[in-house]
Amino acid sequence: MNVKSNMLWKLISICGALLLAVGCSSVDSAEKDEDTATAEIVVKKMFSGPSEELAENYDNIQQSASEIETYYAEEFKPYFSESYYDDAIANRSINLFHSKVQGIDGKMNVEDLTIKPVESVDNAYTYTVNVQITKAKEENETVELSGRINFNEDGAITRIAHNDLDKFTKAVTAK
Repeated sequence: MNVKSNMLWKLISICGALLLAVGCSSVDSAEKDEDTATAEIVVKKMFSGPSEELAENYDNIQQSASEIETYYAEEFKPYFSESYYDDAIANRSINLFHSKVQGIDGKMNVEDLTIKPVESVDNAYTYTVNVQITKAKEENETVELSGRINFNEDGAITRIAHNDLDKFTKAVTAK
């Protein structure tokens, strides 16, 4: 009877360990899915537009600075950590693209976007995006841009690094 009881406990222990492992991996998977979705939303917002309202505000920046600030706070702040949002605005990590495109009276549209987790780092993702830049007085151009987005344990963005700012700047520089 003791041998059967011992084997039963071993079997229960092994099954419990397997269930725990599966449960933990599905939680990690759900967090990754949520982070991927957030990264996709933020990248699409960064590389789309500017909207008519935002373009008008950029045209009248002296009078509309608070409206521009409000726009970015409403559109992006919910996805960022409390401390990083202010840094992202100050460093122009998210608002650079709209202002540059508005400077040539253009628009941006995301044509293709890929978000991939960085295998060697938790809560880090790379993005690759093809952005079509529609120019008012010149031929449209599509540029491939890439970067990295880091998240904290709560699913908030703590860092965005863009790799191809020179490509973007060349594409939106009036010729």
